[in-house]
Amino acid sequence: MDIGVAVATGAAMAVYTKGAPIRVIGSLVTGTGDTYYYVRADSRLKSLKDATENTTIAHSTAGSSTNLFALGLIKTYNIKAKPMRTGDPQATLTQVMSGQVDAGYATSPFALQFVDEGKIRVIARAEEIPETANQTVRVIIVNANKLARDREIIDRYINAYAETVDWIYSDPEALRYFREYSGTPEYIAKKGMAEFYKKEMLDPYRVSGLDGVMSDAISLKLLQAPLTKEQLAELFQVPQRGK
Repeated sequence: MDIGVAVATGAAMAVYTKGAPIRVIGSLVTGTGDTYYYVRADSRLKSLKDATENTTIAHSTAGSSTNLFALGLIKTYNIKAKPMRTGDPQATLTQVMSGQVDAGYATSPFALQFVDEGKIRVIARAEEIPETANQTVRVIIVNANKLARDREIIDRYINAYAETVDWIYSDPEALRYFREYSGTPEYIAKKGMAEFYKKEMLDPYRVSGLDGVMSDAISLKLLQAPLTKEQLAELFQVPQRGK
């Protein structure tokens, strides 16, 4: 595989420090407005502040962005909920609906139709964690050898990616393609774009908040220490905008 998307930034840093041949070539998302936490409609939890030491809150896997968000929300609201690994959003939804976990996670537009139908209720958003507002939380990576061989192609890929983001937010036809691809109703896709994904969050050239990412990664024991300036410069090789 040459290119990978949606890699947690802290996890990318961690495997890089262990010698993995990867480089970051762009941001997938900066900020955390796309991720929300929910409960079943009949849950006693009205907000995450109602959580107790017996409340379980989902995350995908250790070291993931959702793992960091779950811990961040627990810290923000000074609650004693227990993070629980539940896998991908679909598996998480199944576990919430079957009562195996109290609060699930999702990223827009997944499960928003269930919200509208009253089957689940949103009780928290990851953007409620103050430190994550300007953090690049997921990135686009490339195999380091591929980048060394074909840097021009990789630069063109990121440029095309940025052009695609521009197209999605400027051409209504993009919603039709998305509906056909995903089966997501158009009104749900529009809701996701308006309430969860601001266009500036998806700018692949925008990378920020790395000090906070490293601090979180250290707290999770993904990193032993912050990356040096030299390491950051080697790992983050985002092309110049429009190049």
